[in-house]
Amino acid sequence: MSLFNEIPFEKPKPLKGPVTYDKKSILINGKRTLIISGAIHYPRSPTSHWDHLFELAIANNLNSIETYFVNTVSLVMYTGIKQVEGQYDFETGNKNLKLFIQKAEEHGLYVIIRIGPYICAEWNGGGIPGWLSLKENISFRTYRSMEWRKAMERFLRKTVDIIRPQIASNDGGNVILLQVENEFGVFNEQRKRIGPEEVADARNYVAWAANLANSLDVNIPWIMCQEGDVPTVINTCNGNEAQFICLLKHFDFSLHAGFFCDNWVNTIPNQPRMFTEAAYLTQSYDYDAPINEFGFENIKNGETIGPENEEKYVVGKFEHLANLHKHLIEYSDVILSGVLEKTVFNDHGESHFFGTFKKGLTFLSNWGKNSESKFSVTIKSKNHSVDLEIDPWSVTIVSFNFDEITVLYTSSQPQLCKVVSNRAISLKNIWMRDPFLSKARTTLGSIKNAELYSAKEPIFLGSKLSHNEIFPLNMIVNSKEPIPQLKITKDETDYLWYCCSNIELKSKNSKIVIFLEKVEDFFSVYFDGREISVNKNSEIDTFTVQVNDSVNTHTLSILTSTLGLEKIGLHYENSWVKGIIGDVYVDEIKISENGNWEHFPGLYGERKKNVIGNRNNFWKKLETNCFTKTSSFTWFKYLIPKAEILKLIPEKKHQTHSTFCLNLRHCEKGYFFVNGIEMGRFYLTPIIENKKATNQPSQEIYHVPSEFLFDESLMKSGMIELVFFEEVCCDLRKAEIIYLQE
Repeated sequence: MSLFNEIPFEKPKPLKGPVTYDKKSILINGKRTLIISGAIHYPRSPTSHWDHLFELAIANNLNSIETYFVNTVSLVMYTGIKQVEGQYDFETGNKNLKLFIQKAEEHGLYVIIRIGPYICAEWNGGGIPGWLSLKENISFRTYRSMEWRKAMERFLRKTVDIIRPQIASNDGGNVILLQVENEFGVFNEQRKRIGPEEVADARNYVAWAANLANSLDVNIPWIMCQEGDVPTVINTCNGNEAQFICLLKHFDFSLHAGFFCDNWVNTIPNQPRMFTEAAYLTQSYDYDAPINEFGFENIKNGETIGPENEEKYVVGKFEHLANLHKHLIEYSDVILSGVLEKTVFNDHGESHFFGTFKKGLTFLSNWGKNSESKFSVTIKSKNHSVDLEIDPWSVTIVSFNFDEITVLYTSSQPQLCKVVSNRAISLKNIWMRDPFLSKARTTLGSIKNAELYSAKEPIFLGSKLSHNEIFPLNMIVNSKEPIPQLKITKDETDYLWYCCSNIELKSKNSKIVIFLEKVEDFFSVYFDGREISVNKNSEIDTFTVQVNDSVNTHTLSILTSTLGLEKIGLHYENSWVKGIIGDVYVDEIKISENGNWEHFPGLYGERKKNVIGNRNNFWKKLETNCFTKTSSFTWFKYLIPKAEILKLIPEKKHQTHSTFCLNLRHCEKGYFFVNGIEMGRFYLTPIIENKKATNQPSQEIYHVPSEFLFDESLMKSGMIELVFFEEVCCDLRKAEIIYLQE
C-alpha cells in the first residue's frame, strides 16, 4: 500500500466532445489539461496485474497511462503463435488492448497509445516481425521502400479500427492521443552524413506517415516522437536530459501547436527485462522507474536512515514523484494559462515563473553537477522574501498564494518514508544479488512429491543419419552454402541446425582443424556426432578435432542460436544477419561453397516440451535425490503439486500485492516455461565492472506472476509444470521459488 494516498485531482469523467490542442496545452472538454502520464507496456504484465498497476498510477498522482501498441505477431516466442503476415492477435491474454483501455477507464485514467509500428522499447527487433525483413528490397522506416509502407499502413489502419470505439469523441472514450512512428529524428545527423537523398527520403517518409495518420479521421491529436519537420502532428522528445531540448523551445511553438517531453532517468543495464528480449539485453526496465518489474514501489537504493534501535526511514522514489505530480496538478491552470517569465542567475542557474503573486509558481533550476555549482537566491513577493540555496543538479518549486511564499518541492531532497514490515528491503539489486529476508522460499530439490524428467536434445546429422520423426524431411532446407538463419527460421525460433555431410578430408592425419570465420550470435560444433565446442560467440574460431581414420566421409553439425534481434539504429534491419555468415573450412577445405548443406529450424524439445511418455520416449523420469549437475543442451520438466507452492503463502495476508520469482543462480544459459507459457531467456553472464568480469551474475532473479503458476486451465491434474532448457550446464536442485509480498 502506498504511503502517499492523497489524490489532488478528480478522476476523469467520460469525455463528451473531441480532444483538441493549442500552442499551450491539450484541451479536454474545452479545458486546458496537464497530462501527467506513466508508461505501462501492457503485454509485459499478466492481466491480473493491470488493476494493481492502475491503482499505483492513481496513488502516484498520474492522470494518464501511455502504452506502446505492440505488433503482437512478434510475440511468437512467448505465445507459440506462428508469425503470419497480416494476422494479428489483439484479444487473447495479456495482448488484449481493448481490455487494457477499458480497465484504465474504470480507474479514471486517460490513455495515450503509441502505435509505431516501430516501438524500440527494448523489444525484440523493435517490435517489427521477422518476416518483414525477408521482403525483397526492404528498408525499414523509409519512403522508398514500398513493402515497408504497405505493411505499416495495414498495421496502422488495423490498430485504429480496433480501438476506434474507445477514442475520445462525442460518444465518450478515454484514448486522448495517438502516436505514429517513434524516435525517428534521433538519426537525422547520420542521415546527413549519408547524403541529401537519405535526408530527402526521411522528410518524405515522416510527411507520408503524418498524412496517413491524419487521414484516419480519429478526431484526436496525433503525436510523433522526436520529429520536428511535420507541422500537422505534435512533436515530442525523449531522452535522459530532455529538459535541454525543451529549453530550446521555451514555450514558443512556432512550427507546432504543442510539445511534450518523455524524460528518462539514467540507464540501469543489469536489470532483468520481463517477457521480452532484444539483442544481448537482460530482462527488465532499461531505465529506473517509480515501481519495479515485480509491481512494488521502488525504494531508492533501499538504504535505511536513522540511529540504531530507532525508527528507520528510507528514501521513497515513488512518494517523491507522487509529491511532484500533486503540485503540478494543483497548479496546472497557472502553468498552462499563465505567462512565462525567465530569469537567468548564472551560467548554470535560472528561474521560470508562471502566474502572479496571487497564484503563481516558480521553478528554480541548477544545471551544475558539482558541489561548487550550488548557489543562493532570494525569492520576493510584494511583502515577503525567502532566501534559498539551490543544490547542484536540482529543481526547487516555490508557490505564491496571495503574497505568501511556500517551498513546495526540492528534487534533491526526497521525503523520507517510515519503514513498514519488510517493505524497505532493497529491490535495486534484486536481479543481481538476492537480498530477500523472507523465509517464504524453497529449492526445487526439496519440494515433496515433485516429479522430475529430463531429455537430451538430439543432434542433427543430416537427412540420411537423423530420425525422420525427430527431424522431418519436409522441414529440411538444402543448399550448396550456409543460408542466413532468419531466412529459414523467420525469427520463429532462436535455433537453427546447419549440417554439411559427405566431407572428404584432404590429409590422412588423425587430427584436423575446423575453421569458422563468423557465426552470429552463439554456436555449438559437432563433428561426426561428437561434441567439439558449446556456446561459443567469437568472431573467428578454430578447433582441433580427432578423426576416425576408418571413415571415408565426415559430417559437421553446427547449432546456431540468437539472443534476440537488434532494435535500434539507422537501417538496423541490416544487422539481422544471423547464423553462419562467414567461410567454413575443414582440414583446409572450404566447405562453405559447393558443399552439401542441410538446415533444420528449431529444437526437437521445442515441439515436445509439454509431452510426457510420447512414443520416442523423449522424457525420462529421474529420481530427484539422484539428480546431478547436467551436461549441455538438456531439457528438464518439473511437475510440482500446487499445494506445495501454496505453502509459501502465509495464512494471514495483509499485503495488497504479491507475486513469485525464480532464483536461477545455479543455471547458465537457456530459457524456461511455466505451465506452457514461455517466460523468456535466462543468461547468467557476469557483471562487468572496470572492464573486468566479476563473480556476480548480471541477473539471477526472474519474475513468475502468480497468474501463470496457479491458472487451473493451464495446469495438468493440479500439477504446476516448469520446463527448462539449459544450453551449458545447471544444477536445478538449487533453483529457488520465492514468494514476494509488499
